Amino acid sequence: MNFLSLYYFVELSKDLHFTKTAERLYISQQTLSNNIKSLESYYNVKLINRKPKVTLTYAGEKLLAFAKEVLLKNRDLEDMFSDINDDLSGSLKFGASISRATISLPKIFPVFTKKYPNVQIKYVDDISKNLEPLIVNNELDFAIVISERPGLNIKSLKLMDDQIYLCVTNKLLKEYYPNNYEYLKEKSKKGASVEDFKLLPFSMMSNRLGNKIESFFIEKEIEPKINFSSTYSQLIIPFCSSSLSACFASHATLICLKEDVTNDMNLFPLFHNGEAVRRPITLITQKDRYMNSYSKFFQSLIVEHFDTIKNINLNTYLFNK
Repeated sequence: MNFLSLYYFVELSKDLHFTKTAERLYISQQTLSNNIKSLESYYNVKLINRKPKVTLTYAGEKLLAFAKEVLLKNRDLEDMFSDINDDLSGSLKFGASISRATISLPKIFPVFTKKYPNVQIKYVDDISKNLEPLIVNNELDFAIVISERPGLNIKSLKLMDDQIYLCVTNKLLKEYYPNNYEYLKEKSKKGASVEDFKLLPFSMMSNRLGNKIESFFIEKEIEPKINFSSTYSQLIIPFCSSSLSACFASHATLICLKEDVTNDMNLFPLFHNGEAVRRPITLITQKDRYMNSYSKFFQSLIVEHFDTIKNINLNTYLFNK
C-alpha cells in the first residue's frame, strides 16, 4: 500500500470509470488498474465491482473514507515538515468565480510570488456551490465563495458584505420615467426598491443573485422585463452602460469592471423590505487543516485586499466625484 495507490483509488471513486479517470490523471488505464489491484492484494479484499459497471464494494466505501483521511493527514505532515525545513516551494490550489478571481488575483499574485517565487498558484474557475465540495475533498486549499452557512468540515472567514446596486443610466431613466425622473433619482440615492423601477428593461445575472432579485419582483407581483441574461457580469455591465437595460451589480464587481462604468450611470444601493441587499463574500478552507507559512501569507493577502475593497467609495473611485 502506498499514497499514490490511495490517491488513484480516491480519484477513481469520483468517476467510477477507469477510462475517464485515467485520462483525467494522464496515466494509462493499465497503471490505474494495477494500482487498484495492488490495494486489493495488500488488504486481501475486493474494493471494486468491475461489471456490469464500476461500483465500490462495501470494503471499497470503507477504504475511501480511510484514504481521504490518510491523504489529508499526509498533506498536513508535508506542510509541517516544509515549515521545519524552511522549504519555500510547493503549490496552492485556489478556487473562485472568474469575477472574484479577477478582483483579487492580479493584485495578490505579484506580492505573493515576490516572497514565494517557488510556490505555484493553481486556479480553479467555478461557482460557489461547486467549490465547497472541492475544499471538503481536499482538492482546493482556499476558495472565495458566497456563503452564509458553510458546510461541515469547512472553516470560513468573512471577507466583506458585498452591497448590491441597481445600475441604470440617466438616459434610460429619462426614457422610461420622463415625468418623475429627478424625483426617482433623488429618492433612490438612499436605497432603491425593485417596484420603483418596474418599467425598465433589465439585463439579469443567471445565477443565485439573479434568482434572488427576480424573487423580489415576484414578491411584489411584478414580472420583470428581462431582455438579456448571462452568468458573466463582464457582459451585463456594458449593456447597462450603453443604456440598453438596467442591471444589478455588487460593490466588488463594479470596482473590478471600472472601465465599463460610464459617467452617465447611477448606482443605487438595492434595498428590499427596508433592508440593504448584501452578499457575504467568504474565504473558506478545510477545517482543522494545517496551514504552512506560505498558505498563511496567501490568506493574509486575501483578507488585506478585501479590507481595501470594502472601504472604497464607489463614487470617488468610479466617477472621481
